[in-house]
Amino acid sequence: MHTYAVPDADTTPVPCTPLPDPTDEFDLSISEKSGLKVPKQVVATTEGREFVVSVANAGPDTAAGTLTVTANTDAGGDVLVNGLPGPFVYTFNGVLPGLSYSTGTVYFTIGEPHESAKITWTAVVEPAAGSEDPYMGNNAVTAVSNVRVTGGGGH
Repeated sequence: MHTYAVPDADTTPVPCTPLPDPTDEFDLSISEKSGLKVPKQVVATTEGREFVVSVANAGPDTAAGTLTVTANTDAGGDVLVNGLPGPFVYTFNGVLPGLSYSTGTVYFTIGEPHESAKITWTAVVEPAAGSEDPYMGNNAVTAVSNVRVTGGGGH
């Protein structure tokens, strides 16, 4: 290949090492319009109300992460799922590009009757450790449910 041999003193050693594992990258998002579905009106003593959160994966890689849903009332009383107060945490993996993860229907109650109030719901999705979401601006949404007390106890 060469007319003249390259002297050993002028060679550059090239180490043969494996490449680092690439970081999974995907765009997780929660739609402002349909990603967090909560009731507009809630009666404080009613059981069996529900919320649903959907997280989309725009790819390019298969997604994994954690979804956290918080429900804060401005007049007291906890929002409970299975008798436990939030935050409500859901872990997911294996969501292919172009598909979504959903909590499915989650039933909640309000722990104590209280004055009429509002529940401010927040859903936030974060990529799993070792993954990257370059577009974090679409990873959180909020919604509001109005709460009223039956029997004239609220405003």
